[in-house]
Amino acid sequence: MIIYQFENIGRAYDYKNNTHSEWYVPPHIHEYSEFIFTKKGVFNMALDGEEYIVPENHLIFIGPNQLHECRSS
Repeated sequence: MIIYQFENIGRAYDYKNNTHSEWYVPPHIHEYSEFIFTKKGVFNMALDGEEYIVPENHLIFIGPNQLHECRSS
């Protein structure tokens, strides 16, 4: 099942920062861009059906309405 995140529809969204460890976000889309930076370890990402491993000190860009799924290793 794909989830559409409604948390910011129609509002200006300049910046939001969260820090996580041991987490999973199911497949979803939203209307804003997103950057995910791996501070420590590795991060697993599914982006438009392609699997990626984001290593420590690397960044991944997710565009608006791009299907993605996130999980820590």
